[in-house]
Amino acid sequence: MFNKTSQVLDKWGILESIESLIATYSNLSHLAFPKFYLYATKELLHYELNEEYSRSDQKDIFQIPVFKISSVISKLLREAPAARLLQNLRHFFPLETDQNITVEEITPIQEIVEKYYLNVSNYLKGERTLQDSLRASTAILQGYNLGTGDLESRIPNVSFIVVKDVQSESEQLFGNEFKQLILSETIILIHRLNNSTLQNERFVSYLKRLK
Repeated sequence: MFNKTSQVLDKWGILESIESLIATYSNLSHLAFPKFYLYATKELLHYELNEEYSRSDQKDIFQIPVFKISSVISKLLREAPAARLLQNLRHFFPLETDQNITVEEITPIQEIVEKYYLNVSNYLKGERTLQDSLRASTAILQGYNLGTGDLESRIPNVSFIVVKDVQSESEQLFGNEFKQLILSETIILIHRLNNSTLQNERFVSYLKRLK
């Protein structure tokens, strides 16, 4: 149902805006966490919906998760306490001037994004219901993973703040099941991305150093 293209399909200029924001903080903050989420936005924008399934609101499939992930990036870089923590991390690791994600970190992101599109595909094919998605996103919010006690939790908490806002937005929707579905799947997507950092040795080492 979705095709993965070789190029980024940034029809709305979202990616350019995110990259500009990250570049602004390149001399101030450690960028590993923002760049991790940046890669996820790029991966999301490599997909397009097959013409046979075209619908008037299909832009929500791509715009909503990318905008919500960009909100995570913005909060990490610009809002306390996360912004201060990333600035501290820059001082702790002054020789890490690149901070791009590694090949090993790319594969989980690709799998998480692929799963997002699979869930949306299953909904459009009638094989997944809104209630299926809502049950999953509700369970996530009730037991959101902020890491173990030896890790700085205020970095993963940024993604939790964003998904709580997404949940509130979803609860206020009436008569727009599709958008509610996309918001719910976005919660699941961001949760999985957050979990991926908490299962990664490099990101865990950063969170331990900040504790």
